Amino acid sequence: MELERFIFSEVNRAQQWVEACARSLNIARVDASIILAHLCGFPSWDHMVQNIGIVPPTACDEAIEEKQRKSRKARYIKLLTTGFSLDKKSGNHLIENLSPSSSKPFRVFSLDVPELKVSRENEKPDVGVRGEDEERGEDIDIDRILEHLAGEGFDHDTMANILNSLRLNGETYPDRWFNILTYLGWDIPEETFDEDAEMGEPAMICLDDELGEVPVYLCATVRSPYDDSDETTDLAMTMCMNDFDCGEYGETALLIWSGPAYKKIRKKYYCHIGMMVFDGEWIEILINKDCTTPSITFNRNYTLETINIGHPDLIDEDQFLFEQIVHHLAGMGDPNVPQGNWHGIKSKSPTGWNHLVLLRVDPEDGEDD
Repeated sequence: MELERFIFSEVNRAQQWVEACARSLNIARVDASIILAHLCGFPSWDHMVQNIGIVPPTACDEAIEEKQRKSRKARYIKLLTTGFSLDKKSGNHLIENLSPSSSKPFRVFSLDVPELKVSRENEKPDVGVRGEDEERGEDIDIDRILEHLAGEGFDHDTMANILNSLRLNGETYPDRWFNILTYLGWDIPEETFDEDAEMGEPAMICLDDELGEVPVYLCATVRSPYDDSDETTDLAMTMCMNDFDCGEYGETALLIWSGPAYKKIRKKYYCHIGMMVFDGEWIEILINKDCTTPSITFNRNYTLETINIGHPDLIDEDQFLFEQIVHHLAGMGDPNVPQGNWHGIKSKSPTGWNHLVLLRVDPEDGEDD
């Protein structure tokens, strides 16, 4: 079947479909965005969005002949059944209610799809002053999907997008990042905190006298500064930027990766946690214990051509902040976490930045019963 690409008239229209699909199928927005990209003939959301506003919009269902409309619908259903484990009846029901190429308003409906439902598992209370129970991040039932994809219709683009979804739906530890930012002095009203925020939604809002309301997005994936080869993190940046552009926020936003990175530059250590919006683009930032507000962080980084040259005002003395973040994200010192030995796993990226993850090893592990 010949591939037809559907180009939306505007990004907001695509986001409306994602929201309606996610709520109708009870799945994460990032999963719905992957489904939409494939339905529209693109390997990823990022590729699809890049064409909007550049390539002329495609004619909607209501503007084409019935024969072409039926062919388009058949292609949608085939992709849903071969690539996303939907049975034909459910696929037909989805397209009848939410054809991405329709000009009608996208409305939420009810569709029970076990293969695509997102499951949650409870985990122990997290460390931090909030002291609330958290849930593990959303995970797709990969075994069921792979079992289906192993048959006819399997392709590497589909697999890549499933793996992207798995990475983006991991744990983000919103409570712990709330504690880290408020420890620095950032003003985050309790009512803005959303521990269930999905990818592309702010987990909290920081108030700043100079920059206004600064949304903070959390991503479950690891990214090293200036690594532009990762489609998963590119997708995360696109989704967060789309939300920032459409929302009523202040002058910038913060996107935090799953853990900090560090680098030694001219015998001084620097800490990196993510990116901020500068002039409409995501830019790498450095941070230290003196970055007590979003505006201080923003202004000190704004003058940098690249964070790889460092700056005296952004030195992380003795790796103080980096180590504090690593320890807190691991749960070290949390009375609810069983005692044990902590082991660090260090990795170095091709861009020269280092990552460190702490893992707790039970003292009884390895002992004979």
